[in-house]
Amino acid sequence: MMVWALVAVAGFLAAAALHVYWAAGGTWPGSDRSDLARKVVGSVDDFPSTSATLAVAALLLAAAVVVGGAAGLWSLPVPEGLVSGAVWVVVVVMLLRGIVGLGLSGLRQARGKGTPFSVRDVLIYSPLTLLLGGLTSVALLATT
Repeated sequence: MMVWALVAVAGFLAAAALHVYWAAGGTWPGSDRSDLARKVVGSVDDFPSTSATLAVAALLLAAAVVVGGAAGLWSLPVPEGLVSGAVWVVVVVMLLRGIVGLGLSGLRQARGKGTPFSVRDVLIYSPLTLLLGGLTSVALLATT
């Protein structure tokens, strides 16, 4: 099951790198910052601040570190119970975000009030979040 942990860690690292790219001024998948905000954040025209975007990147990096530590990919200088607890927090947050995202964005789509964000949320963001949460839980359960 180490492969599931590796895939989850890689996913968290990729998401963290993307947030660092956005914090540095990158606009993909948008054409400019306003378009990026509509596609990635929602109906706002302003992308979150650099510090907020870097905070999300730091949380995603922390998730990668604790998932890798819990799966035995590396050791962490904290008690195992703390690492396991942190990973379960990651699992819950990712699964909740995925479920809520699918529900809310799916409802918007069904009501004909879809936005560039809600389309991507249903097709990309929420499924990837659910996948990361699922892979993380599988990796953690395999080590216990």
